[in-house]
Amino acid sequence: MSTPLRVGLQRVPITPPVGIMQIGYFARTHGCEYVHDDLYATALVLDDGQTKLAWVTCDLLFLHAESVARIRQEVAQRTDIPAEHIMLSCTHTHSGPIPYAGPAQSERDHLYTNGLVYQIAGAVCAAWARLEPAKLGFGRSQAHIGANRREQRSDGQVVLGNNPAGPTDPEVGVLRIDRADGSPLAALVNHACHAVALSAANYGISADWPGAMRRTVEQATGATCLFVQGGCADINPVGGPQAGYERVQQLGQAAGGAAIQAWAESAPLPDPVTLGAALRPLALPLLGPLDAAGQPVMPVEQVAETRVRMPWADYVRARAERFPWKAIIQESADGWHIAAEVQAFRIGDIAVAAAPVEPFVEIGLHIKDQSALPKVVFAGYSNGLVGYLPTPSAYDIGGYEVDLSYIYYHLPAPLAPACAPLIEDTLTSLIRGLA
Repeated sequence: MSTPLRVGLQRVPITPPVGIMQIGYFARTHGCEYVHDDLYATALVLDDGQTKLAWVTCDLLFLHAESVARIRQEVAQRTDIPAEHIMLSCTHTHSGPIPYAGPAQSERDHLYTNGLVYQIAGAVCAAWARLEPAKLGFGRSQAHIGANRREQRSDGQVVLGNNPAGPTDPEVGVLRIDRADGSPLAALVNHACHAVALSAANYGISADWPGAMRRTVEQATGATCLFVQGGCADINPVGGPQAGYERVQQLGQAAGGAAIQAWAESAPLPDPVTLGAALRPLALPLLGPLDAAGQPVMPVEQVAETRVRMPWADYVRARAERFPWKAIIQESADGWHIAAEVQAFRIGDIAVAAAPVEPFVEIGLHIKDQSALPKVVFAGYSNGLVGYLPTPSAYDIGGYEVDLSYIYYHLPAPLAPACAPLIEDTLTSLIRGLA
């Protein structure tokens, strides 16, 4: 007789103090002024009797790889969950705090970012201690809250606008988790749309539309809702960022309604539910200036961002310097690379594919299409963040995601076009190995 699947759940608040700088928009000139809605980290632990997995979703723009490593180490020391079986995903809200503090940051910043490690690790440990028999299901529906934002104007320039002909991924996937007695425990919702319903004019801490979506789902189902952001690097909410909270509620209710439908129509996963995990480090190549022999022209610390073609590049550089971040750059004979990792989970016949990048929507769609398992949750913004991951074809026309965004990540150059196929192929291979 198979061991029944067990699941544990724990939510903890991670709301920062008022006054801390928000991240997501570099036009903001001072720290946050108030808390509109609290931020949370919600941990899910699954155990099939042989394998344990931990998955945390956080109301943050991202986590740094150093914080990820510390959280995993803390959990592995306090539980029997292997470090490589822990996934840390972020909702990518642009109205949350900077989750990283460098040497020049204030005591407040260091206290908050250091405390995040223990809050998140503690949530996982608490979920592990609360494991109970559970039943899993999966459902799908659609929400049309997002629009492709890479608008190409008549002069060829690509701007952050509206591209009705561009791809989107309207799928809303829901992992439904019920207790053994049938009462609701958790609903994990996956969708691809930037959490930028609120614009740079907002100085309140907020989980943005994913927070409103969670509240909608929880009120309707009684289940604790976790949100996993998909491949949304080029997907903004329809209508773009706005100053008020009314739009947040509208988007959250629309996405929440789709999630409730998927929850209600979910089908049980085939029994027994088998768990699995795989993780692979990658060295992602950068588009650095190389000489005729393929060697870097100059050390990474000295390079000028010569690729930037946009007229506000100097403004962006000046703003980016105000925000702490450390890129883990490696120099080798074949150029510059940045350290990253991709991770895959198996939950029954569901594949979870995670990458520490801001992925274009086509990348998530491709991984879903190529998966050896029939159901896929694609998780961008997971286990750190190294920058935007455009499709190879995007480099020909440029735009913010290609030509400018890497400066915010303190990179000397954008990720190379080869990175998207490398990540897609690696995740597809990891899923195949778990199937």
